[in-house]
Amino acid sequence: MQQHQEVLHAILREMNDGIFIVDPVDLRILEANPMAQRMSGWRKRELRQHALTELIEPESPARTHRLLHAARTTTIFHSREGYLLRRAHDEPLLVNVSISRIHTDPSPLCLVIIRDVSERRHLELTLRDKERFINHVANATPYMMYVFDTIERRNIYANQQCCTFFGYSQEELQSFGSSFFERVVHPYDYPYVEQLLGRHRHALDDEVIEGEYRVRHASGSWRWIRARDVVFVRDDDGAPRQTLGTAVDITDQKEGEVSLLRTQFAVDHAADAIFWTEQSGRLAYANNAACSSLGYSRQELLSLHIGDIDPSFAGDGWPQHWEAIKRDPVHVFESSYRTRSGQRIPVEVQSNFLDFRGQPLVCSFVRDISDRRWAEQQLRTSQEQLTLALDASNVGLWDWNLETDRFYFSDQWYRILQYEPGELPMEYGTWEKLVHPEDLPAATETLRENLEGRAPDYSVEIRMKSKSGAWQWMLTRARVIETDEEGHARRIAGVHLSIDSLKRHEEALRHAKEQAEAANRAKSEFLANMSHEIRTPMTAILGFADIVLQEARIEGVSPTWLDALDTIKRNGEHLVQIINDILDLSKIEAGRLSVDRSAIPLRRFIDEVVSMMRIRADTKGLRLTTEYQGAVPAVVESDATRLRQILINLLSNAVKFTDAGSVVLRVSLTDKEMIRFDVADTGIGLTPQQQVSIFSPFSQADASTSRRFGGTGLGLTICQRLTTLLQGTITVESKPGSGSTFSVEIPAGRLDGVPLLEDSLAGGHVAGGHLADEQKKPISYRILLAEDGPDNRRLISFHLRKAGAKVILAHDGQAAVEASLAARAAGEPFDVILMDMQMPILDGYQATRVLRANGIREPIIALTAHAMAGDREKCENAGCDDYLSKPIDHRELSRVIKQHYRRYHGGPNCSGSPPVT
Repeated sequence: MQQHQEVLHAILREMNDGIFIVDPVDLRILEANPMAQRMSGWRKRELRQHALTELIEPESPARTHRLLHAARTTTIFHSREGYLLRRAHDEPLLVNVSISRIHTDPSPLCLVIIRDVSERRHLELTLRDKERFINHVANATPYMMYVFDTIERRNIYANQQCCTFFGYSQEELQSFGSSFFERVVHPYDYPYVEQLLGRHRHALDDEVIEGEYRVRHASGSWRWIRARDVVFVRDDDGAPRQTLGTAVDITDQKEGEVSLLRTQFAVDHAADAIFWTEQSGRLAYANNAACSSLGYSRQELLSLHIGDIDPSFAGDGWPQHWEAIKRDPVHVFESSYRTRSGQRIPVEVQSNFLDFRGQPLVCSFVRDISDRRWAEQQLRTSQEQLTLALDASNVGLWDWNLETDRFYFSDQWYRILQYEPGELPMEYGTWEKLVHPEDLPAATETLRENLEGRAPDYSVEIRMKSKSGAWQWMLTRARVIETDEEGHARRIAGVHLSIDSLKRHEEALRHAKEQAEAANRAKSEFLANMSHEIRTPMTAILGFADIVLQEARIEGVSPTWLDALDTIKRNGEHLVQIINDILDLSKIEAGRLSVDRSAIPLRRFIDEVVSMMRIRADTKGLRLTTEYQGAVPAVVESDATRLRQILINLLSNAVKFTDAGSVVLRVSLTDKEMIRFDVADTGIGLTPQQQVSIFSPFSQADASTSRRFGGTGLGLTICQRLTTLLQGTITVESKPGSGSTFSVEIPAGRLDGVPLLEDSLAGGHVAGGHLADEQKKPISYRILLAEDGPDNRRLISFHLRKAGAKVILAHDGQAAVEASLAARAAGEPFDVILMDMQMPILDGYQATRVLRANGIREPIIALTAHAMAGDREKCENAGCDDYLSKPIDHRELSRVIKQHYRRYHGGPNCSGSPPVT
């Protein structure tokens, strides 16, 4: 144990650090090794008279608490800051302090170790001063300075000039890390900079690596630098670790070089020839255009005298020109240059006298004006030709310079107005006085619009007074041909020519057009009147013939009388059909037949059409069927009226020309979404020659066909033109004796979301049964019939009453209005109103408008003998819901009445209508 203590005392004596043993309670020093005594200048017994805090104090008073806390607790304390050790006879000594706890009996002690750091602090301060000095020097230099770590590829120092040049702080530059060059070097220059960095790895100590490249400023702009780098620090293996570099901004220099190169390039490649000529006349410079235009190489050209290419400067010509240009530094003149081959070319020369770095020179810009000379000659020729052409075509030319207010009138301008050239002054007032007073305001306003840029051209037809006093029609056309910098008109030029004969021709055409239109109106009025005058009595003739025929059959009248009555009805219907065909063809040819596309329920529509042919087919003993081939749309979009007319015509022909067998209507959908209707019969058929002309107006198969079957030959013509109107096609396939098939294809319309009638409908079925049953249902409605013709009034009311309707009669439009309003007031409004459109006092159009104006909303059906183009629209515009032309077919009348009753009252069918009271 004693030996162990001796070893410990020996260690304490030899240690280079001072050691104090301290009582942790009162911090009194209990023991001190020799180094602590030497450092403090106090002997051991003197030290025991002091507490630790009397000898050691921090440089900053704020750290006193930390020292006391460490000494009095078990905390291990190592100071990083300096503490001052008070010494007996010298200035305080800067030390670092470490405190730890020693566990002894009966109580623990504190071990305090102090180390002299005053010399290290002095070295640190010296180094800091040197760094500050170097930094000041680096920031004071006009060059950029930087230190680059070649291993980590990052910037570790940049002076103020460097930061200012890049637009970043030093911290920001260093934050780029190893991506420094990727962040700042131009992409085009990056491979070159990588080569420079590669040279760093093999550079000698004194070797300077220099390069020029572009770097990005913080603003995004690119700048040029010239950098010079040397190896600054090497690692243990001698490889370069850090490089020290300087750089200067050479952006302006580079831009100047580029500008100079561009200027040189522009001069060398200028379109005009450029020469620099010395006082002696020797050529000092010639650009590419000079060489190519004269046929010399540059070396050959620079060996020549100016007089060799411009003969006017041979001999004394050049010295005289030199002296003249010295007095007047800019000369522009035309000359003739001689090429190497001896050819002479006209040129325009602009010579400038200048002093280039103390040497007087003449810089000449030379332009080949061969094309201009040729163009001038062509212009003179074309002007002469234009003058001849204008004179020959009797066209006058005028030109007005708005800046000088000078006018020019050509000789022909005067002659057109019977004046001698120059007889009238060339001024605006001359034109103004000659223009007709009625035409002048519009002519001047149109001219102003053109001059102000509101109209591209000036074109007017005006009357001008000739020398004889007569007024001539003139066509004047002009255009602005010069403008100033702001786009305002400076000059306008134009022509005028006499259009008197054209105006007379136009007047004749206008008169002829009026006559043609009058003739067309007369034809339309004739057709309308013919239709009205024939249809009105035919309504009564056919209607009563039908009634008598029905009663005669019931009463068993002799066949001779039945045949006579049937002949009256058949010929009356034939006459009505002729009128209908003529009117339809007239409408189509006049282009007055419009298309009203709407949704058509296909199955019901086909049944309606076929039912209308049922009686005719049954009368001849023919089987009339419908076939749906494949899936067809339940609804198509087309004009129901026009389509119905086409199919009825085709079915009617099929029944007419078939004596035995069947007629079938096939319906299908093509691949091109066209709805196809095939009307096939087993009739007489057509020859190929007949098929060619079958669609021509008034054409039938042959004369015998017309005599046997009758007809006008217009039905198929109308079918073809109506099909074209519906954007479809119609074709025929036939063999004599084997029947015919007429096929119509029209667009089916939009089929998106439209259900299909599937194959369950395919195959033949007899159509029209449902409609036939429907037609048999009674019409138990209150109907107002407004008709001024007693025969038609009696006929129509007979059919309506026979069908079960209660009919109230009105003899004119005024009576119809009063009856309708009275019925509504009594609480018994009419279910349907039938309105004749030609009646006294108030016609049907006026009466309908009055009823609609008074709130009558019940269906109004127009009855009219007019069937011309526009008659249906005229009725609908007056407020009618539908339109029936005379003669009235009682079956069609019944169908239309029921249709509109259901639409207005919402009933599903006739049986649901209220009973008549």
